[in-house]
Amino acid sequence: MRAGESGVTLDAMSAKRFNIAVSDEGGVDFAKVVAHCRKAGLKVERQMEELGAITGTADADHVEKIRSLPGVLSVEEDRDVGAI
Repeated sequence: MRAGESGVTLDAMSAKRFNIAVSDEGGVDFAKVVAHCRKAGLKVERQMEELGAITGTADADHVEKIRSLPGVLSVEEDRDVGAI
């Protein structure tokens, strides 16, 4: 077990990497969305405000909570892409 940045304990075996799309509509504060994602259990790795994207790791049990946050458009599990 290891402690996540947000204070949430993540089991290395159940934590997965996710890509979160953030709304660019007026009134959405990107920094607040990042903070809410952390509170919901996401260990934020990258914040790309210009792209409206956050990447990080979280236990799969936290995904629905992250999806329900204001300003979050989608949460997708990161996938490896390889060459043929």
